[in-house]
Amino acid sequence: MEFRRPPHAARYAAAVIFAGAAAGAGFVYSQPHPLPPPPAPLHTTAPVTMAAAPANGRTLTIFLALDRAHRGYLVPSDLASNDYLARSFRRCDSNGDGRLTYDEVDACLPASPAR
Repeated sequence: MEFRRPPHAARYAAAVIFAGAAAGAGFVYSQPHPLPPPPAPLHTTAPVTMAAAPANGRTLTIFLALDRAHRGYLVPSDLASNDYLARSFRRCDSNGDGRLTYDEVDACLPASPAR
């Protein structure tokens, strides 16, 4: 007795191979993609601390009193209690970023009167 392959066997085998290849490709493409890295922080200014601040105690006292949120910089809404800095904000903001750092406040404040 001789074995004869049915005429549709070749089509069946091709369909099985194609289905397996398609399933494998779908598995590869259905894997989750790695997440992109997180964005860089918007504010890179470190908070001012007693150790990091220069020796000008008057400027440090004013700056720390105005920086109630402890961000390390001042925005116009922080300056409500200091008329001089509120009026001089644009002039004091030397880099034009809309914030005053300790160094900008120190450069902007007039020298204290001599005793």
